[in-house]
Amino acid sequence: IEERTFSGCGSLTSITIPKGVTVIGDTAFSRCSSLTSFTIPENVTSIGDSAFLGCSSLTSFTIPRGVTSIGDNLFYSCSNLKSITLHENITSIGKYMFYDCKSLKSIVIPDGVTGIDEGAFEACSGLKSITIPESVTSIKGNAFYQCTGVTKVCNNSAVRIYLPNFNIFSAYVLWYDLATGERITELGTGTAVSQYYVDDTAVRDFVNRGIIHIILRN
Repeated sequence: IEERTFSGCGSLTSITIPKGVTVIGDTAFSRCSSLTSFTIPENVTSIGDSAFLGCSSLTSFTIPRGVTSIGDNLFYSCSNLKSITLHENITSIGKYMFYDCKSLKSIVIPDGVTGIDEGAFEACSGLKSITIPESVTSIKGNAFYQCTGVTKVCNNSAVRIYLPNFNIFSAYVLWYDLATGERITELGTGTAVSQYYVDDTAVRDFVNRGIIHIILRN
């Protein structure tokens, strides 16, 4: 499917892709704002940049095992995307791949992914749980920036994420171990943490009272 083939077709609600298709080009379905479902055949091996950018009615999506190449901005501003299935043949999460996917609640990055690129999950405000596999060796700037709803991060990789981290997670966020109430400065394997926009004393008080997530702003 060539680039821009269906770009801007705002009334398109569904489409069946023939089995012979192997490539979905750049912006092929971008801004198809009424597209509610999409099935990619197993023969597809490559999905281009911004292929589904702005498909705001998509609620779920499965990337089949045959896909090994994924472009940047793939689901940029797919604001109603609630679930995504990724497979181990994917080796990287591209730039701004899930930017502003505010309905996405959790993400398990498959083992086999080695890199999480710039802004990959930026502004996913509904995201609550993140699991980073052992295979990841690189997490770039703003990867989880403005993910203000996150309450649990399981970092199984060797990448050391120091906190606060102004590049990967939101600036001015304090993190605490839910089990002990102690502030943490690094995300270790299987760490469960919460984030707050308040000072140390207030956070410790909230944690001790069993309140695990709160955001306060001036």
